[in-house]
Amino acid sequence: MNSDSEDDTFDVPNEEQDDGWDNVSDVVFLEDGNENVANNTSDDDSENEVITQRRKKARNDNEAQETITFKLRREDLVPILHDFNDVNSGCQIENLDPNPSALDIFESFITENIVEEILNQTNMFYNLFIQNNPDKALKNHKPPTMDEIYVFLAISLLMPLVKKNGIKDYWSKDIIIEIPIFGQIMSRDRYLFFLRYLHFADNSNPNKDDRLYKIRCIVDHFKSVFKRSFYPFQNIVIDESLLLFKGRLSFRQYIPSKRHRFGVKFFVMVDCETGYILDFIIYTGGTTEIKEIKKSVGKSGNIVLSLTKPYWNKGHHLYTDNWYTSPLLYEFLFHKEINCCGTVKANRQFMPPFQKTKGKGTVHMLTSMHTSAMQMTEISSNKEVEKPTCVIDYNLNMGGVDRTDMLLSTTESVRKTIKWYKKVFFHLLDLAILNSHAVCKMKTGENIPLLEFQKILRKTLIEKYRKVKPRPSGTRPYDGHSPLRLIERHFPSTYPPKPETNKKILKQCIVCAKQGKRKSTTFTCKNCDVALCFERYHTVLKF
Repeated sequence: MNSDSEDDTFDVPNEEQDDGWDNVSDVVFLEDGNENVANNTSDDDSENEVITQRRKKARNDNEAQETITFKLRREDLVPILHDFNDVNSGCQIENLDPNPSALDIFESFITENIVEEILNQTNMFYNLFIQNNPDKALKNHKPPTMDEIYVFLAISLLMPLVKKNGIKDYWSKDIIIEIPIFGQIMSRDRYLFFLRYLHFADNSNPNKDDRLYKIRCIVDHFKSVFKRSFYPFQNIVIDESLLLFKGRLSFRQYIPSKRHRFGVKFFVMVDCETGYILDFIIYTGGTTEIKEIKKSVGKSGNIVLSLTKPYWNKGHHLYTDNWYTSPLLYEFLFHKEINCCGTVKANRQFMPPFQKTKGKGTVHMLTSMHTSAMQMTEISSNKEVEKPTCVIDYNLNMGGVDRTDMLLSTTESVRKTIKWYKKVFFHLLDLAILNSHAVCKMKTGENIPLLEFQKILRKTLIEKYRKVKPRPSGTRPYDGHSPLRLIERHFPSTYPPKPETNKKILKQCIVCAKQGKRKSTTFTCKNCDVALCFERYHTVLKF
């Protein structure tokens, strides 16, 4: 932070608090000794403070010592904002209908190629298991099909809508808790087969140097399809997300500030305007896939550089928290035409000295896109406080990853399992649904709620890929009517009159015909496309 006088301090409360802005000074802008980070310069060297640091030791004989110099200017600087063109921002999915369905968008993320890979690896894993354990072979086992993989995914996505104590309860015949839809689209044992033998890698040829080899093909697929399917708008944010996992795992993390606290850590980059997940990196300890682009910014800085590299020299605005933020990182990104803003630790290298501050909590901000201007903001219905514009913009944009976690908290398909890679797979599946939802809102212009979008997606998945199960001997034949008629929202309508005669159209009622009666009706259900006695058809299983 920079001040107009040496006695001024930047005194703000903790980011999560909205009250108590006592004495706020100008926003600090750091600039390199040679090239300006802001477009205001000063000819008065007496007002400048040079912050210089030399690396203590060269990393090898061929590497010269590096001297880095920053110059702190004592006046308020007006930042240089790089130009951004949003003409290419938005959905980049090829051959997508102008008004696509939820299923069309979802299948652009969950492609046939990746489903086929899951099918092959699952079959291979089961066959390998049976070779080693022949006594555990399933009787009358039939190799799974791609359609069954889709139905398995649909059921897994359907389960969060109805909470049960255990998976087998979804197929319970107890009249109190019975939900017929699950048994009608897949048997319990078949679903448990997929859940147990679901696999994504060849165990006979493991890559022990890759901690993610169990799910490598899935991770690579989603990283690739997320990046190529969408180009972000100007504001992007990078933050951590934690997938709950309390089992044994060498790279399990503990983050007390997150909702789950224990689990697999994701570094996630999100488009602020739409909530679209642009890219992610899974933390695996020392083997985390981080490109060392600039050594001086450290591992946290190189995570940011690895994620943002496709968007260099485009004029984006990036928001980060204090785990990533540093003067070196922001200076480097500024020269890559990315303006940045975020909280910063006061003890970061090249940060100017701060005087002792007042108040309950102190937040230090580093920005290359704001002046020191203050703005009134409402913190309650009848109270306003004055805050720096950089803090207001930060609070407005920084919550993208946390909002993603919040949206998933009630609808996530992740199941309890001791296999971490299965949890990661279902989490990535949920992220694909979030991205599908973001694309759907953009393409259709409808602000459809996420829960409603998921309901539509589950229904269309089941209707497209469900196959009629062979009936056991001695049972009634399957009537061909969609089981979704009992759980979805349906509304009665009437057939339009014939255009040439303007007479009513009468069709035989499907419910009465089932009982051997002949009755004509003008009422129909558009979703089910049948003429019917409406109430009985949609409330009775065997009408």
